[in-house]
Amino acid sequence: MTSPSIPQQYHLDHKALSITIDGLYVDTVLSKADLMGYLCTKVGNIRDYYFPFYRSFMALYTMTANHKEMEPFSDVSSRIKKWGYPSNHVDPSKSLIGIGLFDQWGSALFKSGILSVKK
Repeated sequence: MTSPSIPQQYHLDHKALSITIDGLYVDTVLSKADLMGYLCTKVGNIRDYYFPFYRSFMALYTMTANHKEMEPFSDVSSRIKKWGYPSNHVDPSKSLIGIGLFDQWGSALFKSGILSVKK
């Protein structure tokens, strides 16, 4: 049931945003698994695995970083900004740093209640 003081459209927009954020999180988890698989086997080109992870993670970060609930996690946010600065240089070290930052950001999203998917 919706609150009478908040317009119905807000609830619809909020639900759509929540679904989008959850979808980006799931997409990032899947691309992280592919990237980790590459890092273990070194079969293929790292760019083919890194950039899907990077795009998903940065989209998720962009959609969630300005939420009030994420303010306590500003240290992680600033490290993500530094790591996410566009660069054509891709290597296993940068990939592992990104994976670690995603794990921290995902944990922060769960703690803040922004994610509605279950662990």
